[in-house]
Amino acid sequence: MWIDPSSVDGYASPYMPRISQKILSDVRGFVIHGAHTGRTLGYPTANLSTHYFRNHNVPKGVYAGWATIGNKTYMAAVVIGVDEKLEVHLIGFQSQIYGRWLRVKLVVRLRNLTRFTSRQALINQIARDVKGARRHLATSRAAK
Repeated sequence: MWIDPSSVDGYASPYMPRISQKILSDVRGFVIHGAHTGRTLGYPTANLSTHYFRNHNVPKGVYAGWATIGNKTYMAAVVIGVDEKLEVHLIGFQSQIYGRWLRVKLVVRLRNLTRFTSRQALINQIARDVKGARRHLATSRAAK
């Protein structure tokens, strides 16, 4: 299921590549410690508390988006999941960012949340989600 972002105004910061799609949601907050599940699966995530986006109207699911930390912006695969916790996998990013300010712009919904019967099935789906996020975001960059 895809969300049509055409009814939401687009926004681009000076640090974010211009994109052709509209933004579904713009979330900002401090990175908090999570359960480290993503890291054990090979896909570490930055977690934001629900405090920062309690009143958003974006449904639970997996999204492609842009994540900005400091003055660098990264492609991201994002999950809004249980208890509306936001988990952000910054594609190609390897550093610790606990306590740092993170801005996340959701661009397109990739899929609904799903329960998995095995750890390997989950890892395989995350790999597909990251690949899907890269594909959608690569086509959304404006020419440099």
